[in-house]
Amino acid sequence: MNTMRYCIFLLFFTGLFLPEIKSQTYFLPPIPDSLSQHANAIIINEKTEVNLIHQSKIKTYYKARILIQNKKADYLSHIKLFYDPYTLIEKAKIEFYDLNGKLLQRIYKNKFKDYAASGNGTLYSDNRVLINEYTATTYPYIVYIEYKISSANTAFIPPWYAFPGYNTGVLSTTYHFTYPPDFKVYKIEKNLETYSIYHQHSKNEILYSGQHLPPLVYETLSPSFDEISPGVRLATNKFKLAGVTGTANSWEDFGQWMTYKLLKGRDNLNNARIKEIKAMVSGIENPVKRAQIIYEYMQKKVHYINVAIGIGGWQPMPADEVDKLGYGDCKALTNYTKTLLEIADVPSIYTQVYAGDTPKDIDENLIGMQGNHALLCIPQAQDSIWLECTLQKIPFGFTDNFTNNRKALAIKESGSKIIHTKQTKDEDNYQLTKASYKILNNGNITAQLKIQAYGNPYTRELFSYDGLNQEKLKEKFALKFDQLQNLMFEKIEINNNRQNKSFDEDLILTAKHYAEKIGDTTFIFAPNAFHRISFVPAKNKHRKYPFILKDGYKYEDIYTINLPDGFSLATLPDEVKINSKFGLYRIVYKQINPQQIEYHRTFILHHGKYPPELYNKYRKFRKKIKKLEKQKILISKR
Repeated sequence: MNTMRYCIFLLFFTGLFLPEIKSQTYFLPPIPDSLSQHANAIIINEKTEVNLIHQSKIKTYYKARILIQNKKADYLSHIKLFYDPYTLIEKAKIEFYDLNGKLLQRIYKNKFKDYAASGNGTLYSDNRVLINEYTATTYPYIVYIEYKISSANTAFIPPWYAFPGYNTGVLSTTYHFTYPPDFKVYKIEKNLETYSIYHQHSKNEILYSGQHLPPLVYETLSPSFDEISPGVRLATNKFKLAGVTGTANSWEDFGQWMTYKLLKGRDNLNNARIKEIKAMVSGIENPVKRAQIIYEYMQKKVHYINVAIGIGGWQPMPADEVDKLGYGDCKALTNYTKTLLEIADVPSIYTQVYAGDTPKDIDENLIGMQGNHALLCIPQAQDSIWLECTLQKIPFGFTDNFTNNRKALAIKESGSKIIHTKQTKDEDNYQLTKASYKILNNGNITAQLKIQAYGNPYTRELFSYDGLNQEKLKEKFALKFDQLQNLMFEKIEINNNRQNKSFDEDLILTAKHYAEKIGDTTFIFAPNAFHRISFVPAKNKHRKYPFILKDGYKYEDIYTINLPDGFSLATLPDEVKINSKFGLYRIVYKQINPQQIEYHRTFILHHGKYPPELYNKYRKFRKKIKKLEKQKILISKR
């Protein structure tokens, strides 16, 4: 799925630079234990200077000296410098030293490798990247990095984070931003006070500095790195993007610029296509039904491919080009669908959003270019309809945790405003498994299963199984039911039920030795044969950060268990119910007849951000569930 180009260039780290001194004593200064503990690398000193000269020019000068202690930190010496027709890398140098200050290798800009900055899914792009290549043979070593970048693209001010990533100590780091005094600067600062980051803002400059910062250590289920690291993001009210000047004095002002500079005039189609669309929806009064017809038409006609050109990669291809070529990226396909809907007299709004499995909001305090994906919103009196235009297989109006539950930027001719994407509840992400299985006299089982998945489970199952042949399906489902031995499938039928917005699976299977025979009169087995919940987060007695349960859901499993001939359950197990702040777990048994019982398991997980002091309670909650999922019962001959 598309991720629009968000940054003009990549900065791995920032901070204060000390003069180069060849003496070993000063080349590697004393490093406190607090910085080296849990550290794969140490930022000895670094400095980032960003100078916004005027609306059409910005310069970045970066220096850093880093101690690389082991292979896990090699990525800090593999710099990537992005450029395009509006961005020039004036200077680039990287040097590698041993701890005695002996030069191991020096690489200048002309020795960097030059690649197209696009993935396999990109058709064409005018973005490129310089990458240095160095393979370390001994550790530790010291890397010195220096580069200068000049750009006519001023829509993106390089952000700053005090840490380059986890497990890196920082001895000294600074970020210095200067700008013309008649510019207005928007800034988002995070966690500065927590880490005692010095910061100063005067009329035309901003300074941030951090000294002696112990490493950030990753914790299971942590918030995203930029949520816990000290850092800052900046934007200004005047900018230029790929030769096009713009202003952002308010969201309304910025939205008008996007409308007239990025979107206006890119909604033309030929007369034959216009007539076809009008005929397609003729006589249909319900605008939602018209929208569905248009959306499904679009899905059959075009497909997604990334195209990273057009005003810095932010302007969509014209609708008539998409119509003629049959492809486009998220911007192009969203704009194309919007154009078709306008012909069908269905108003819609082009919307920018941060897409990803972890929700991230468009920050309303940072007026300017944000987001990495485009969606289409069809306003409604109650719940707006959201259209993901890059996927051919999903139903009309379906979105999932890739774009749900976050703030987005709606772009309209009258301006822009921050709106919310589709808001979903935990129970909307629902998977129902109904099964009937029989335990045979040799301990084997035969089973029939029907699984229906909605919401996030729907796309998980769709992308896992849809389009596979029977052999591949058997391989995939064997992994899904890996607690079963010698698994054989008599039937696998899958159905992308677009009308019901569910993915349906119908299976018949057999497995050997599921029930363990004890003597000639007793079997022991786990009633939950198919869908076991086993995740338990890692131990952490001294949790520092909040933890995130990003996906709420409801799993319901109802199994009818047929016992072997002549066997019965002596005592029906008691109901199990765990009601917690994190969710609900419940098991209910029901005796249908002497040789048939029903197992009904329900698990609801509540998404949310929880304080660190609750982490161990959550871990105990998941440990109990894992144990109960494998709980066994005894059946004996009558």
